[in-house]
Formats: sequence, structure tokens, C-alpha cells
Amino acid sequence: MTTGIRAIIVMGVSGSGKSTISEALARHLGFAHEDGDAYHPDANVRKMQDGVPLTDQDRAPWLRTLAGMIDRYADAGTPLVLACSALKRAYRDVLVHGRDDVRVVYLKGSRTLMASRLGRRSGHFMPESLLESQFATLEEPAEDEHAITVDAEASVEAIVNEVTDRLGLASAVLAQVTTPVRLVISDVDGTLLTRDKRLTPSSIAAVRSLRENGVRFTVTSSRPGFGLRMLVEPLAIDLPMGPFNGSAIVNPDLTIEEQHLIPRDAVTRCLEFFAEHGVDVWLFTNRQWLIQRDDGQYVPRECKAIMAAPELIGDATPYLGEICKVVGVSADFALLERCERELHLALGKAAHAARSQNYYLDVTPPNCDKGTFVAAMARRLGIPPDEIATLGDMPNDVPMFRQSGVSYAMGNASDEVKRHAARVTTSNEEDGFAKAIAQILALRE
Repeated sequence: MTTGIRAIIVMGVSGSGKSTISEALARHLGFAHEDGDAYHPDANVRKMQDGVPLTDQDRAPWLRTLAGMIDRYADAGTPLVLACSALKRAYRDVLVHGRDDVRVVYLKGSRTLMASRLGRRSGHFMPESLLESQFATLEEPAEDEHAITVDAEASVEAIVNEVTDRLGLASAVLAQVTTPVRLVISDVDGTLLTRDKRLTPSSIAAVRSLRENGVRFTVTSSRPGFGLRMLVEPLAIDLPMGPFNGSAIVNPDLTIEEQHLIPRDAVTRCLEFFAEHGVDVWLFTNRQWLIQRDDGQYVPRECKAIMAAPELIGDATPYLGEICKVVGVSADFALLERCERELHLALGKAAHAARSQNYYLDVTPPNCDKGTFVAAMARRLGIPPDEIATLGDMPNDVPMFRQSGVSYAMGNASDEVKRHAARVTTSNEEDGFAKAIAQILALRE
């Protein structure tokens, strides 16, 4: 950290998300975290539980305690993010107490938003009845306080990234990166594309910026090779791509560099398993998408996504020796999550099972995943793994996070996937891909 900021106070009325945002911001920056509510004396807590607003006299010793905490952390050389309501200018003056290395972040939101959040919250000593008194007390930060105001209704990732950018701070991960990124490998659905499978102008511009700065780019996806061809021209992809969760390597013209198949016995086992669990099955070869029924929901969705139509078959036997991917398809997301665990155990080392969407459970060849594709590209291009950045949103993207120096989970990813990534960007509906690319390019400056 080169900005000299030693403390960030995240303020707002009850329900604005102070605890959640401050924790996420501290984790993102590698700062310590404290929640001011934990330091209220018992008398204050009892008053609030009884629905009695605190007076300035009640708050005074509490604010002095928090100001002293800021000093102790700063003296120890440990930057701090502090969650504190800090509703009045006078309260913030006590907390900041003339320090030029303390910043304030104000989470601004409507009464309706805060009331709805408090109505859903349990186990907290601040009752909803005190919300009006908080808004009555609130004095929004003045211009001379050098505070940052953000929309409390935005996603956690959007707020954290906005605060980081506006304060000129680097995340804890990026601050540790000493070598500029030379290769970016991205997932496609849920990452590079929006929910309705669009490649946005900002994503196209972001990839162009990579190329203009000498950074190579390619994609890996659970899609078949022919389901990636629509990305080649708009993104000017000139490197091999990794379809079928990285178990194949194809050139931009879709000629095959490497191809692995699922063992015939494993395919048969998958067909039996999905049939037992009432899950529809799709089969993919290098050239074909095979289905046994049109469900009217996910088949049309996939047709639009990969710009290809399936072939309806009655018997899968003639194709069992040329299968690159088996997909279990269901609108029962919880069922597919259970199936993922069970099928992983049932297949052992015979094949790899992981969800690429909540409604798709992909089975691909053994010993191959998006991580092996990243490693293969590193070898082909002579680029060390710590000079590679990866982006994804689903469990099948986690293996490539482990093979790269910088990894980004999308804001739409599950909490579990986010825990495996070094950094979290905003969602695929909030230009998360382009924002991550801008941060990656900042490493080269």
C-alpha cells in the first residue's frame, strides 16, 4: 500500500450493510477488521434493545474507544477497516481526530431499503423501530471530509471494487504481484458473456486493450469446440482454445490440436446414473450434439448459446466410443448438486464431473480440466504460471484458479467459488469481466 491510508471507516444507518461491506473490504485489501458495535458498553446495548435511542452522551466514551483503536492499529503499522454508524459530523470528527490517513466510506440508501433489510435480520440488538431516529440523526458527510459515498443497494463486490478504485488502493493479492500478466484465460458462460449469452462492447474492448498492451488472450469452456467459434472473430482470438472443460485443445479455425475422450465404460455408467436420478442426458462428440428428448427449456437455451442444433437419437450405443462430454441436465439445482458429489465418487478416476451451470453437470475425460489447459498453454507459450490471469464463475473454473498467478471469481459466482479465487470482480451483468481486465492491465503500469 503506497497511499498512506491507515484506516477506513465504513459508516451508515442500521441496515446499510456496514458489517458485510467492511469485512469484505478488509479481506480484499488485506487490512484488519473491527466492528464498532462490538465495543458498545452494556448500558448502550440495553438501551438499544429496549428501543431507546442513544444520546450523544451515551456515544461519547464509545467513540473515544474506537478513536483509540484506530491509533493503536496505526501505531502497529496495521491498516484497519472499521464498521461504525458515525451518523453525525461530530462523531466522525472524534473518530478521525485530525488524522490525514483516515478515510470515510458512506453507504447511502433509502429508508425503504434499510427497513426491508432490518425486517429480514435476526439476532441483532438494533430494532427496526430505531431506524427513523437514525435517519433523523444522520448528517451526510460534507465535501471537506473527503468521504466516499456509495450506493448501499449495489452488490458487495461492486462496492468493494468502487471503494478500492476511488481510494487508489490495490487489493492484497494485486499488491503482492510483482510480475505483469502476459496471458489471460477466461471462462465463457457466466464470465465473458452476459446471462442472455451476449458478448458486450465493453468485453470486446477489454480484450482489444489486452492485445494492444501485448497480453495474449484465450478461452476455456465446457462448451464443445464448435460452440466457441462465434467468439473468434469479435475477440480476434489467435491462440488455441480449451473446449470440453479443457480436455481438448482446438485452434481458432477449430482444427484439433489435442483431444481426449471419456472411456466407454464411464459413459455407460453416466447414462445409467442419470437415468436412475431422472436427469436428462446430452452427449457431445467433436462434431455432434446428441439428445434423447427435447425438454423445451434447456435445449432451446443451448441452441442459442452455442449456435448449433442437436441431433435426436434413440440409441446411444453407436456413439459410446467417441464421447467428449456427457451432460446431466435438470431444473432441480439441488438434485444436480447432489449428483455432482455422488457421480464424482461413482466415477473415481475414470472421468471428471463438475457443474458448469446450476442446471448442467458436465462429465469430461479423466485427468483433464481447465487447470490442465492453463498448464498446457503456459508450456506452449513459455509463460510462467505466475504471469497468467484466469477468470471464472463456477466450480469447474476452480482448477484453473490454482494454475494461475492472478485469479478472479465473478460477482455472480457462489461463495465457495469465490473463496478459491484471489480476487472477486463484479457480476457478468455489471461488466465484471471488463473491470477485471482493467485491473490486470494496471499491473503493467
